[in-house]
Amino acid sequence: MGSKPYEVIVVGGGPIGSVLSRRLAQHGLRVLLVERRSSFNPPFRCTGLISPRCLKLSGLAKEAVLREIRGGYIYAPNGYSIQVESNIPKLYVIDRPRFDKLLIERAADTGVDVWLGCKVVRLENNKVWVERHGSYTTVTGRLIVGADGANSKVASCAGFPPIHNVLIGLQTVVPYRPKKDDFVEIFLGRSIAPNFFAWIVPAEDGLARVGLATDRIGAGYHYLMNFLNTRNLQPQSIRSGLIPIETRRRFVQGNVLLIGDAAGQVKPTSGGGIYPGLMATKLATKVIVRYISERLSERYLTTYERWWRSTIGSELKRGSLLRKSLNLLDDNILNYILKVLDHPHILRLIADYGDVDYPSRVVQKLLQHPAVWLQSLPFR
Repeated sequence: MGSKPYEVIVVGGGPIGSVLSRRLAQHGLRVLLVERRSSFNPPFRCTGLISPRCLKLSGLAKEAVLREIRGGYIYAPNGYSIQVESNIPKLYVIDRPRFDKLLIERAADTGVDVWLGCKVVRLENNKVWVERHGSYTTVTGRLIVGADGANSKVASCAGFPPIHNVLIGLQTVVPYRPKKDDFVEIFLGRSIAPNFFAWIVPAEDGLARVGLATDRIGAGYHYLMNFLNTRNLQPQSIRSGLIPIETRRRFVQGNVLLIGDAAGQVKPTSGGGIYPGLMATKLATKVIVRYISERLSERYLTTYERWWRSTIGSELKRGSLLRKSLNLLDDNILNYILKVLDHPHILRLIADYGDVDYPSRVVQKLLQHPAVWLQSLPFR
């Protein structure tokens, strides 16, 4: 069975796919959004933490915000902790299922055709085969966009090179009373979450999202259960999945374009992909609208990739260098670094300049601050 032709078919109805679809429809393009989920369950490892900047980019107000985060406790491997506190909200904890649902509804309101509970099974040239309501439907589009996550079906069908540098992320929800309702907790250490970190994020009243990520793919469950058991936390169901922490070698191939986690547009320092993906929607929209309206060649689509790599991509490259540097540090050095950072002037600097979307900024400020060097002197 066939279906009407579209100018753009977007596969993946997460925040990135929904926002891109909406932006394209606002420019008058005929857009189909295909989403595998029929209901909006929370993603496997999403902490639900986004910056105010990220919320603004999504086009939503605070309809899906559960609470504001003004600070955090960071725990060294030996248990020593520092407290970073800001006078303003640095992050929002969102209700991720509601966030996704609102964004898809906004896309539909702008004229996007939305197919929920549908699975893409095959691509060929401008055709997409979709399993829908128990049968197969073929749809055509001049451009096909893969916004379908780290395990992108679009990317595999189109023959994109795989992403090799990935983490396993795991998360559960537990009854929990935080020290402060507007603080997150971050835990470092090779025995806790090798080459990444564990987190406790306050969510709804009396509950917290507890999880971790690690590059030890086969041992993630062991590390999470150990983390929970040592804190007497009783998990509900545990969800897990892969987190890409490197970009694909290319985002465009023929008439297929990748965006968001499918392109590996994820912050290596935190594993978050919503902000870099939303930034990508702004760049991709400009390129796609011109590509469609002026009937340009497929080669023009690579402009999107060049723009992305020269803007937010450059910050992710710095984040990748920072992540690789952190991974070289053993627990003793991490213990020492947190002790060095535990100084009023330094903690204030972190609070003022710390930015989850642009972590290199606070690192640069720290390296320039004399208090950091004085704190690290051995004769103190």
